[in-house]
Amino acid sequence: MKKIHKILLLLFMAGYMACLLSIGIRMFRSAGKPADKTITVYREDHMQTADTEDGTKNRLPSEQDDPEAVSQEEAVRQEPQELQAAETVIVKRLGYPIVQDEYNGQELQDNGLEYAIKVNRQENIVTVYQLDAQGYYTVPVRSMCCSVSADDTTPLGLFTTSDRYEWALLEGGVYGQYAYKIYGGILFHSVPYVMHSHSQLETWEYNKLGTGASLGCVRLCVADAKWIYENCAVGTQVNIFDSDYTGPLGKPQPACVLEDSENPGWDPTDMTEGNPYRETGQIFGVSSHTIQAGDPFDSMAGVMAFSKEGEDVTSRLTVKGEVDTGLAGEYPLTYTFYDQGEAVTASAVITVKDHEKPVIARAPENIVLSGYDGDTAELAEFIGSYITAYDGERQISTIYNLQSVPEEPLRDAVVIDVSEVKTEAGEYRVYVYAADHNGNQSEIIMITVHIVV
Repeated sequence: MKKIHKILLLLFMAGYMACLLSIGIRMFRSAGKPADKTITVYREDHMQTADTEDGTKNRLPSEQDDPEAVSQEEAVRQEPQELQAAETVIVKRLGYPIVQDEYNGQELQDNGLEYAIKVNRQENIVTVYQLDAQGYYTVPVRSMCCSVSADDTTPLGLFTTSDRYEWALLEGGVYGQYAYKIYGGILFHSVPYVMHSHSQLETWEYNKLGTGASLGCVRLCVADAKWIYENCAVGTQVNIFDSDYTGPLGKPQPACVLEDSENPGWDPTDMTEGNPYRETGQIFGVSSHTIQAGDPFDSMAGVMAFSKEGEDVTSRLTVKGEVDTGLAGEYPLTYTFYDQGEAVTASAVITVKDHEKPVIARAPENIVLSGYDGDTAELAEFIGSYITAYDGERQISTIYNLQSVPEEPLRDAVVIDVSEVKTEAGEYRVYVYAADHNGNQSEIIMITVHIVV
């Protein structure tokens, strides 16, 4: 037994000496190795709460709530190799990208007909769609400026067209052309006429197209009402909904505005014999207006053209000029077609405005950094790797060190001012803001950098 104990003791002592030797080798190898630059981001618990008006707490979204949020692991992987980060990096959520509400009513499936119609009650827009390859009505064909009710009389929901009448007696003892039943007493029809006569249009109501003005029906100019009447078969789906989204073609303009609207008269788009507007070729729906940057826009939305014979020649229109909806400015457009060799033109200026500030969505609160050698460009890039900024839904990715930026206004960039940071140990402030393509600037945020030696 004593011999066995001696053998076990010798084995234990050999193992112990091998362990000490291994530790010694590691310490020797690490001696003289330059220290990695490290960053540690500190902040309170990852889940935040916000005070509401009644004093209660509301939970703010976490990384798990946002599928586009950069995970902690991704944040570490994306860091520059020159500056090694701590294993866990948590960033502060300061704001959220602005996502435009693009709700466009219900998904309408193929019901065997060529078209389906959507009516945006909130924006007074009618858009006609054809089928896509998947069997849904999503391909826009024509957009129209309309008038629904000023209240909620125009119903929301999904309906199918039924009876139609070239002329119909409407509520209030007035008449409408190309009346097409949507549901109950709700119809598509022209702006009302005081009498059953093409020359007795309620012109004072015509100028309200594009605003809530009807008693529940969907009013249109004659040309648009006639197009639906003639092209959309009985049983066509009609979805009426509310949304801020103006549709894939943008918001169409009224066909025209009548200068003398106190007395009954003619709808300029009514190509019936006797209409004085038929004496020359006409282009309708072209007018100068303003849109918000990023909004959908189609130069042909709501635009129609007719020859002096009353023929629809919209397909012959050419448009000179383009609109960049992403860049604020004024964009002239000129529309032209030839009627018996004579040019017919109409012009408009589309003004794109952008007052929407970009948003810094994520950024560190505190950074602890060792081994800083005074390279401000490297420091700015490093801090920028932890910052996420958005202009609407588009991420801003360019990083500028404020000490080396050009004098002209910065655009489409995250600007970082690291001028206060020194190489000496201490606590320093870094200021950050984002500038979008049109020069709008986000709120300035402050990050605290702790330099240690």
